[in-house]
Amino acid sequence: MDKWQRLALYAGFLVFFAVILIVGLRYQTYLYSQAKEYYDILPFYRFRTFFFVAIGMLLALPHLNRTRSKSGRWGFDWLKFTVFGLPLFYAWVVPLLYFTEWAPSVKLPFASFLLGGYFGNVVSTSFDTIIGVLFGYVIVNSVIKRKKF
Repeated sequence: MDKWQRLALYAGFLVFFAVILIVGLRYQTYLYSQAKEYYDILPFYRFRTFFFVAIGMLLALPHLNRTRSKSGRWGFDWLKFTVFGLPLFYAWVVPLLYFTEWAPSVKLPFASFLLGGYFGNVVSTSFDTIIGVLFGYVIVNSVIKRKKF
């Protein structure tokens, strides 16, 4: 693939990513206004949690495309997923579990940190966003091709 084709591919990916991001953030704003009106924050928080994981997965698609063109058989890098993915999964799921019935009564490790107890609510939303994007990226980035022996 020459550099002009790659440029067109990356530009198309950027436009696609921007459209997904704008539509998703507008829908998130709509859900937030509905949450304020009907006092039901769970749909907003559920969407916000899963949307940023999907954004992270979308950001890792060029890596998956490069991996697809390599020779070998598909595999999964369990070491990368264990070292990076499992702690990110825990940090991603604890705020979501807060809205379930059993989680507030259970003392989870680092729960006050992950729920914004140390940073406050403003930084907590950024923290949740960053964790979601990183977790989605690690999921897709852990898919590899192993050399055939």
